[in-house]
Amino acid sequence: MSTSEILSRQSNLAVDTDLLRTSSAFGGKAVPVSDNLYLSALDRCASNLDRGDKLAVYIHLPFCPTRCLSCERHAEVTHDSAVIEQYLSDLESELAMTAARFESKQRLSQLHVGGGTPNYLSASQLAHVGAMVDRFFTVDDDTDASIECSPKRTTRSQLELMRGLGFKNISFEVREFDPQIQSAMGRTYSPELLQDACENARAVGFERVTIDLIYGLPDQRVASIHETLGHIVDLGPDRIHCKPFVRRGNMFPHQQLLDVQAMPSIAEKMSMFVAILQALEAADYQWVGVHGFAKSSDTLARAQKQGQLYRNYLGYSDQQIPWVLGFGIGAVTELPGLLVQNHIVLDNWHERLVAGVQPKWAGVKLSEAESADRAMLSQLCSNLSVSKSSNDAERAGDSLLDQLESNGLLEAQGNVVSLTQAGRVAMLQYVDTNLVDRRWSATG
Repeated sequence: MSTSEILSRQSNLAVDTDLLRTSSAFGGKAVPVSDNLYLSALDRCASNLDRGDKLAVYIHLPFCPTRCLSCERHAEVTHDSAVIEQYLSDLESELAMTAARFESKQRLSQLHVGGGTPNYLSASQLAHVGAMVDRFFTVDDDTDASIECSPKRTTRSQLELMRGLGFKNISFEVREFDPQIQSAMGRTYSPELLQDACENARAVGFERVTIDLIYGLPDQRVASIHETLGHIVDLGPDRIHCKPFVRRGNMFPHQQLLDVQAMPSIAEKMSMFVAILQALEAADYQWVGVHGFAKSSDTLARAQKQGQLYRNYLGYSDQQIPWVLGFGIGAVTELPGLLVQNHIVLDNWHERLVAGVQPKWAGVKLSEAESADRAMLSQLCSNLSVSKSSNDAERAGDSLLDQLESNGLLEAQGNVVSLTQAGRVAMLQYVDTNLVDRRWSATG
């Protein structure tokens, strides 16, 4: 099926169940989500917040100037400012619709703006985003506010604006510095450009610089990873988040243009991660959870040592922030007993908002046992150990831990099971591939 045919099918507001299960964030567990189901879960979230739970918000800004073939985001290529302005107007409507379910203006413990390329927006458009968040939620000095940026579009004045809007943390994504591999993906920038962006971010007062490193790309090998790592270590980011690339042509039709034969095997990707691990530990970074690295003085590294590292759909945190409200196309929301994703096609998302209804598309309704199972996997991927006995009744015979243990990923000491060193490496691929139909139980 061609890209145009897939998008044509997606533009039909009638739910295509097969498409939903191949193209949503939740794999084979995905089902259509009604307004009543979503609003009921949102009301339960409001009750939990009244009892002291913490809240995060994710804002998706999907616009990019060009399409990278390895892109794993719901992105829109446009050069028309009017399209972006309409999106921001719709985004404000979505925020207003959700915020109206709360009796008071909720304080955010975490705010993340991602894309797409958020800094593709103009200064006035970025200011508009900041203003609408402030209108519906409380963002203060204790809010962990972060934004993703492309170093190709980052200027000193733009960084000053974003810092002035309250963003304290900034992340840049790196896929590969090898010119040939970059060219094949349609994504090019130099180490020098990234260094300039990092230095300017620190100079204007950003408190944390994060590098998101994607590996396992077409034609990528361990040798090129070593070169990329050398540049990253020289930059000295505060945190590094690593994720293996998985070609998903159904979910992202443009990836169908990537040659299947050029994709590294799972064994090769694991070798790449081992190279990453060795290089970063030699540079005094601590391995945090399964996907992350941080300097030893970082709050995440300290939290893990104390067994108090947490993870939600936005990543690791030293705070337990269980509920995430996602806004914009393709955004994911985490609520009590429900995971839900917005429509992934811009026109569908827009049409729902014009009709005055929530732009929800796919979701997973979690039973108590499934919620406990998900919490267990999150604990395992954060603090590397979990007590089997605490969740046995709720899991009601679920064999996930036994399955992981039989594959050599866990070791048991009494009622506590822990990820082995090899298990931490393997879990990166295990969650993304072997458990594709259980993607609802992963945490990002």
